[in-house]
Amino acid sequence: MEGLTSGVASISAGTSQANSVGYLGCAVTTSGGAKCWGKNNYGQLGNGTTTDSPTPVDVSGLTSGVASIDSSDDPDGNYTCAVTTSGGATCWGLNQFGQLGDGTTEDRHSPVKVLDDGVIAVTTGSKHTLFLKEDGSVWASGWNAYG
Repeated sequence: MEGLTSGVASISAGTSQANSVGYLGCAVTTSGGAKCWGKNNYGQLGNGTTTDSPTPVDVSGLTSGVASIDSSDDPDGNYTCAVTTSGGATCWGLNQFGQLGDGTTEDRHSPVKVLDDGVIAVTTGSKHTLFLKEDGSVWASGWNAYG
């Protein structure tokens, strides 16, 4: 892929926009940076804009220190979360149901800190996010229609 011909440690591919009209991809580089590409109507690329990009762009504030990344693979997802090497969690993009975990329903065009420490994994759904902490606890944010 143009812009990521080497130095990729992991990737996450999601679907962006209803009916799979767009796409969203993100990668963690071997230097610990986060890059995303695709549709960006809700700021899901995390670069502070809503401009689509067919090539990878740096995620604002995450050019190093990223351990893992997960992009929602649901057509209504349109957001991404990352775990940092210090154990924090950040999320960005669509936040209609509070799925970013920052206590609001405001879309975020660049990463917002969700948890400060102890996070070892994150997984994104269509309208909710789960954070696994090193003490074995699970934190959830977003839609809770079915408990």
